Amino acid sequence: PEYIAVGNLGKIITSSDLTTWTNKTQPGIFGYTSIAFNGTIYVTVGAAGVIYTSNDLETWTQRTASTTANYTKIVYRNGKFVAVGSSGIVSYSTDGISWNTLSVSVTFDFHSVDYSVLNSLWIAVGTGGNVYTSADLVTWTKKTITGLTGSVHTVHCEDELTVIAGVGGLLYTSVDLGTW
Repeated sequence: PEYIAVGNLGKIITSSDLTTWTNKTQPGIFGYTSIAFNGTIYVTVGAAGVIYTSNDLETWTQRTASTTANYTKIVYRNGKFVAVGSSGIVSYSTDGISWNTLSVSVTFDFHSVDYSVLNSLWIAVGTGGNVYTSADLVTWTKKTITGLTGSVHTVHCEDELTVIAGVGGLLYTSVDLGTW
């Protein structure tokens, strides 16, 4: 399938044309928030630290990441699955099966994460205008962006440009993740 959507009560649907959607096997009854694919394995994340994997979108296996935090986003970039969520939780895995989890010392929720190939840095964004970067997924550095106070809900890195967007039309771009 070219398009996959996940949602409440374990909902997973696929489509090849964005018009006709097919229900897939539902792993559990959890609310899923995001799904990623590395070419071999699908990984979906959601409420209460839930992680499920599948090779075919039909048979699912629950994985353990040692957290009950709510995940908000998962991506597969730079050879790793990385999931972020409530209370600054960050979980990462090279295979989608075995997970490392840490809590960045923050008092807010991460909403999204991506990887800047140009800068060789992970970038996570969240409530209160918080933007953090990391080279190794363990040590995170807060980035100060002048005038940014609203919640940032998404980040996307593409070629030489990183875009963050959020509440009230908030939109910032950067090439070097230092100047916005």
